[in-house]
This record gives sequence, structure tokens and C-alpha cells, in this order.
Amino acid sequence: MKNVPKIVVLGGASETVRAVQWLKLAGIEGVLVWEKNAKRKKTKFPVGNFDDLPKPVAILDVSHAFDEETRAEALARWPKLPYARFGKAPWLPTNEDIWTEVQNLNEAVAALPEKTRVFAATGIGSLKVLAQHDGAVFLRQLKQHNLEFPLPHGKFVFSRAPFSVAAEITLFCELEIDVLLARNVGGINSFPKLEAARKMKLPVILLRSPCLPEGPHLKSFTEIKDWISTLRQSCD
Repeated sequence: MKNVPKIVVLGGASETVRAVQWLKLAGIEGVLVWEKNAKRKKTKFPVGNFDDLPKPVAILDVSHAFDEETRAEALARWPKLPYARFGKAPWLPTNEDIWTEVQNLNEAVAALPEKTRVFAATGIGSLKVLAQHDGAVFLRQLKQHNLEFPLPHGKFVFSRAPFSVAAEITLFCELEIDVLLARNVGGINSFPKLEAARKMKLPVILLRSPCLPEGPHLKSFTEIKDWISTLRQSCD
């Protein structure tokens, strides 16, 4: 496939479909590997898995910002391939924000004031660590389910995007929230809860995005085309 690099796309973030569209516009073939819990959408790339993929010429990472598992497996299989990240830049605080940034959930729970009522947007896998907190925990869930809430105080809060600042403020007031706990996934879709906290002057405990492998962070079609041009040259 001279001059037509074949790329493995790690999918999971909301930008996955757009990234594949842009690759196709640039004349690129590829295979899409979805992360395990991703909401899969139809794209113009075939779907594959790591076990049946021929070696690609590059990795384009469009997985969820906190999906370290898929990213690590790809890099373990092809550690020397060119890597690029396509996705949202992390959020940055303003002077109006009351943020404490932490590296992991254990640090996050340690930073929570005692007995506070916490609204958490950290995924169901965070409950085991959140059990260490001595106050009520209200955990956002984007998909309806019938699981029993495992902590003594709090509950699952089922919500569906799109979110608005006004609705988030109303929710926080109804639940009498003292502090917001969230992951720094970047982008505008998940930001209303941060803006609501800002307007309500609520403290926020924010998990930093995991460190990414070395490689460019692409944000536009032009940047993707430039990256592809570099790959084409290496394939000549």
C-alpha cells in the first residue's frame, strides 16, 4: 500500500467518528479498535481487535482521555510506531474556579473535606475508592441500570446529555452538594457541571488526565493532513 498508510484508530471519545471521516477525506485506510465500554457508532472504517490486526504504520488515539487500558495495549504491541492524539484539550481553571487538581482517586478522596456531600462524575469503577469517604456520594450515571448503590449514604444519579448549566445548578441544589468530584476530560459537553460549580462557588476536586505517550496532539483536519503527509513520506 505504497503512499497509503494504514492506521489503527483507538476509538471511544466523542470525536471518534469525526476523526475517521477526516482520515477518509485525506485518503487514508485504517481499522478502528473500540475501547471495551465505548458507545460504538458506525464509521467508514472496519472494526477490529488487537488479536487480528496486521501491523499498521501508525496509531491515532481517539480513546477516552482516561482509557489507559486500550492505549497501553496498543503501545505494548507496537511500541515504535508513530503515535498521535486527537481529542479535546483538558480544561484550565480561571480565577473564579476553586479547583484542587489530583493525580488519582485516592488523592481525590483524601482531598475531600469530612462529611461533605459529593457529586461525583468519575464512573462506576470509582465506587470502591469513594467508599473511603465519610459523607454522602451521588454518582452520575449516563446509562440506566438496576444495580444497588453499594455505599451507605448517597445514590446513583441518572442523567443524559446534553447538560445545561441551569440544570446542573438545580440538581446540585436539590442534592445539597458541597463539593464536585470530576475527571478532566476536556471539551464543552461535560463542562456545564464545572461552570455550575463556578457560579455556586463550590470547590472542585479534579482528576488530571493521564499522561499521554510522546507524539503530536492534533486538533483540526489540517493538522491531521500534515501528520498524514509525514507518514506518507516515511512510507515512500
